[in-house]
Amino acid sequence: MGPARRQDIVAVCRTHDAVIIEDDVYSLFTPAGLPALAELAPERTFYIAGFSKILSPGLRIGALVVPPAAVQAAQGFLQATSSMASPLMCAIMERWIRDGTARAVGEAIRREATERAAVVHAVLGSTIQPASGAGFHLWLPMSLADAASLAQGAAARGVMVTPPAAVMVDENDRAAGVRLCIGATSRENLMRALRIIRLLLDGGAEDRLARI
Repeated sequence: MGPARRQDIVAVCRTHDAVIIEDDVYSLFTPAGLPALAELAPERTFYIAGFSKILSPGLRIGALVVPPAAVQAAQGFLQATSSMASPLMCAIMERWIRDGTARAVGEAIRREATERAAVVHAVLGSTIQPASGAGFHLWLPMSLADAASLAQGAAARGVMVTPPAAVMVDENDRAAGVRLCIGATSRENLMRALRIIRLLLDGGAEDRLARI
């Protein structure tokens, strides 16, 4: 979200006295200079961040920033639903922050995400929705019927994409799409999957698909 949309969301929530839950576990990929919603509306925003999605899956540790009026209640809920933060994870994270490892790992992940996104755009071109920042997820907009067909056709050829129903808010909305997750697999497998998706988008013949 750009600055204007962030301000609009805050304005709507203030008008209707709505609470904001800001899930910012991918903060590593946010363009520089964009304020968090918690900075724009600290009186109503619960801000959640973590390290497992942006540094290492093994770092199961995160942070919760709550409105000042909700601190006591939040502490009570956390004590009731969890035992404690792992001392080992806390020690590792503290060292990584102090010695620069966290910054170095984060920069390497951003570079990898940017390079992979460039590969996707090179293969799929304008069919991909432009993104404001880096990341390991890209959106392929299309009708609901086309998205469901693409997900089914890709799955039949060993390529798993996020189907449209998994990310739809309104099941009656005809506008949909497919989410491409480009971070977990190897570069070689990513390229093969993208070629299959490209051929499916172009209505490729079965013999060409079979050769990939």
